[in-house]
Amino acid sequence: MKRKNILIINSGTLFPKVMAYQDRVIEMTKFLNKKHDVDIVCLYNTEKEKSNNQLQLGKICNQFYLLEKPNNTFLNRKILGALLFLLEKVLRIPREMIYPNWPSVRKKILKIIRKNNYDVIQIETWWQCSLFKKINSNILKVIDTHDVLHEKRILEIRHKRNGKLKNRDKLFLKKYRHYEILNTGFAELIVSISNYDKQFFQQHFPNKKHIMIPTGQDLARLLNYPTINTEKTILFYGSMGGEQNIIAFWRLYNEIYPKIKKEIPEIKLIVLGANPPNNIKVLNNGDSIIITDYVKDVREYIAKSSLMILPLVISGGVRSRIVEVMAMGVPIIGTHNALDGIGLSNSENCIIEDNNEVLASKAVDLLSNNYKLNKLSHKSQKFAIGNYSLEKTYGKLAEYYEKYIKNI
Repeated sequence: MKRKNILIINSGTLFPKVMAYQDRVIEMTKFLNKKHDVDIVCLYNTEKEKSNNQLQLGKICNQFYLLEKPNNTFLNRKILGALLFLLEKVLRIPREMIYPNWPSVRKKILKIIRKNNYDVIQIETWWQCSLFKKINSNILKVIDTHDVLHEKRILEIRHKRNGKLKNRDKLFLKKYRHYEILNTGFAELIVSISNYDKQFFQQHFPNKKHIMIPTGQDLARLLNYPTINTEKTILFYGSMGGEQNIIAFWRLYNEIYPKIKKEIPEIKLIVLGANPPNNIKVLNNGDSIIITDYVKDVREYIAKSSLMILPLVISGGVRSRIVEVMAMGVPIIGTHNALDGIGLSNSENCIIEDNNEVLASKAVDLLSNNYKLNKLSHKSQKFAIGNYSLEKTYGKLAEYYEKYIKNI
């Protein structure tokens, strides 16, 4: 197989890993770099971010380029913050589009592209895809979508407004959807993370090339880690700096966990994820409730868990953490917003339920019956192995690049 030259463009940094999408980009880059020659562009804000990524990026790719965002100083942040507010509130331009498309940033990226003989340019997230208009037609232009993001924004704003959207919200969401579809359309190949997403993009872009690549995991490091759970323990796992996980945590803590604790007084709770806000941090008592913040190796905490509960109100994301947990044999109970779209089957390899009372009751039933818990554990682990290994996910993308480019 002839190795291809690939450039992956990411609008933020990849290290330290605090968001699930970073896992996807990192593992995808590492795997593709085994089969091809992969360079990566990342945008950073601070010197600390730059230093962290300089230490790590060379381990996963061929070459890397770290570009400074324009809001790199206090004064710039103030000035550009005011401009960003104006663009977002008055012109309804999503803030995500602003800094990655700043003229100085685009100029540097285009210079990197012109300097190297790339076969593929792959952009992570839609808001940089207008860059494709400046790229030669002989380069394959790829968007890794990471979800149908405007649908997630609708859920976020509905939750803030207690279910009722204001007129300005409707205008913003209409614009957001417009920009997402417009920018995605500049790509030639659209990579979706689920069948639902693929169907959505195929409907809007029937003449584009489409491929579904779920978020893969290096399963060997997860399967071989010893289980050390000796107590009944619930796991909540996700970036605690993200609004969707904070909302889901409080739903678990206030509405579901007390019902479980009433039936199983000895139950413990682990909240695994970086950047929890202070009102969650203070719940840590070092015993029945553990709030971890950022940890280098999540396996230690997953291995201590009996069951993961993920009651997401707002759906979306790459769901790599669900795969991590299942691969380590920890069963999952979650809402449709948490577990739909990744191929899981309710009552077969997970439990999907939206009602808080039923979520708690299902958890109590599993935690009180080792046979049922172990059976679901085995089936969930089998599902992860069969669908989410690196070969079955990013291997498909590596093969596609080899076969497609050979024929153009």
